[in-house]
Amino acid sequence: LSATVLGHYGPWVTWALFVFLTAVHVVANYWGMQALALRTLNRQRATILCREHLLTGTILSPKEVALKESLIWPGEGGIRLGVPFSSAVGSLEAFESARSTSDPDDCYLVLPGAPASVPS
Repeated sequence: LSATVLGHYGPWVTWALFVFLTAVHVVANYWGMQALALRTLNRQRATILCREHLLTGTILSPKEVALKESLIWPGEGGIRLGVPFSSAVGSLEAFESARSTSDPDDCYLVLPGAPASVPS
């Protein structure tokens, strides 16, 4: 738009165009992020993947996980990654109890009642 048109209508046209173009930009970025099917795990994607596997026994593809991932309110998820084994287990008794009730062919271990925080 030329300076003559913007000068004629005043600064409100500039602000209206700014707000409109910013909204278009944000929506385009949201759609672009939704289209990504990342092959790495963060807490939210790991939680989605593990929850689906534990509930249905299926392993989701990266695209399926991306469709379930929330971009606006991602949340932390219930999976703790990169913590010492001792802080994830809590006690030897809890580990032995969970191990005895798990399928020996499973590559994961569900520990109900594990500590909620990781000591620093």
